[in-house]
Formats: sequence, C-alpha cells, structure tokens
Amino acid sequence: MANPLNWSQVRKWTIVPTIAVATLCVAFGSSVYAGGIKQMEEYFEVSTEVVTVGLSVYVLGFAMFGRRLVHLVTYLPFAVFHLGCGAARNIETLIICRFFAGLFGSAPLTNSGGVISDMFSASERALAISFFALAPFAGPVLGPIIGGFVGENTTWRWLFWIEAIFSGVMYVLYALVPESYAPVLLRWRAEKLSKDTGLIYRSEYEIKTSGQSLGHKLSVNIMRPGVGIGMLSGIVLNFFFNAKYVRDLNANGGSLPPEARLPLCCIGGCSLPIGLFRDVHWIVPILAAVPFGLGMVLCFLSMTNYMVDAYLM
Repeated sequence: MANPLNWSQVRKWTIVPTIAVATLCVAFGSSVYAGGIKQMEEYFEVSTEVVTVGLSVYVLGFAMFGRRLVHLVTYLPFAVFHLGCGAARNIETLIICRFFAGLFGSAPLTNSGGVISDMFSASERALAISFFALAPFAGPVLGPIIGGFVGENTTWRWLFWIEAIFSGVMYVLYALVPESYAPVLLRWRAEKLSKDTGLIYRSEYEIKTSGQSLGHKLSVNIMRPGVGIGMLSGIVLNFFFNAKYVRDLNANGGSLPPEARLPLCCIGGCSLPIGLFRDVHWIVPILAAVPFGLGMVLCFLSMTNYMVDAYLM
C-alpha cells in the first residue's frame, strides 16, 4: 500500500510496457479484422458493407472503483468475446461479439493513462506517456499486416483466436500489476489501521464521498455525457455515410479508391479541435466535448476503413 509515486523505477518501468501492450492488444483487435474480410464475405455470403459493420461496432463498444479491479473485471470478457467471434456460425453472432469485445476492451484505453499519472511525477510523466502513446497507434498499424498474413495462410477464424490468445496472456500479466489509484490505497490503509488499533480511520476521500451511492455517481456522469453524445453521433453519421458509399460503389461498378472513405475524416478533423478551447466560460468546454467525441470517432473510423481498403487493393 506504498505511495505509487515512491515505487522503484524498475517497478514503474515494468508496469508501463505491461499496460502499453495491453492497450496495443485492444487497438490491434480493431484492425486485424481487415485480414479476413474477403473470407468472411464468402463464408457468411454477405456483402463487404455488412462485414465491415464489424469494424464500426467494435469502436462503438469503446464508448463505455480502482483501476486494477476495472481492468480485471473487463479484460477477461474481452478475450472471451474474441473466442465467440472465432466460433461464429453467422454474421449476426460475429457482429454482436465484436461489439461486446470493443465494449469490454475499452478499459485499458480509459484506465492506462491514469495508472501512469498515479506512478510518475509531473517531471517524469511526459517520458512515460510518450512510451505508452506508441501502443494505440502501433495496434492499427500491426493489425492489417498480421491480419493480412494470417488471412492469406489460414482461416479467418484464426484472426480472432490469435487476438483471444494475445488478450488472455495480457490478462494474466496485468493481474500482476498492483493497484495504484490513491483513493483505493488510502481506503485500504484506513481499514488496516482500524483493524490494528480498534479505532475508526477514514481517508479524506471517503469522508468527502460518503453517502454517495453508485446510482448517484452514475447519474452525475449521465448528466455530463458530452463526449459520449459526440461518439454516438459519429457512429450514426457513419451509418448514413456508409449508405452513400454503397450507392457510389454500385454506381462505379463495385470499385472505389480508399480515399472515398475519408470525407468523414475531414469533418472529424475540423470538429475535434473545437473541443480544445481553454480560458473561456466554463460551459464552453463542456459543450465542446460533443464535437470532440464526434471528431475522435469520425477520424478513427475513417482512417481504419481507409487502411482496410488500402490493404485489400
């Protein structure tokens, strides 16, 4: 229960690559799917547009009490749902399992930055974040390369079984990462002191949040849903754009260049910076969270689809 800021450098820098690779595993899963699209079209006897829905719903799943517990509770289902994808006998099962894999896989994306901030002081944090930031970018790069190799040399099911094995290994490794969230550590320390002395100890955080039920905490967050609204708006907009893409695809004889996926990226590129306003009235950054979430999803979906089409050419 020592302060994570006081952990040894060896311990800290052992944890950083662990959480980085756990995040890479999730990002890798978003794009490795591309390597089996042609095989899945033939197996399920559906169009490319239907199969690529599996890319969108995985990202939609991202729109999701201590950092360690959240990860341990969510990362195992993340691995299990990839087994479900690999065993799918119809396209509906595949898409549903992809959605839930993305939903449960969101934990490393949301928690890992917090773990780093728990362990490193402001003077050290930039280096750790720089190392960690490679993970979410490396995942979508490695996914199509490895997915393409696997798709050409074996069945599409191995795309998901490889991801399930990868995530299973990372689940075990992450289980070795100790809790770093200060309020939880302070609560544990207070409980230990209470047990050892017979007196009642409570952390300052517990005192401030006492009486706040889980329902209250959820209601507070539901009343501040800016980024979530923006992300869901981006998903909805992507479905409308996909309908236009299909019409253009049919009108062009069934072939379009990868750049045809990028118009939404242009919208997202303009929308995302709006969420970065500072030193203005407090309501502005709250409202700006909507275009930020919108831009984030539009850029991610457009670039992912672009990479898929580029590798399939």
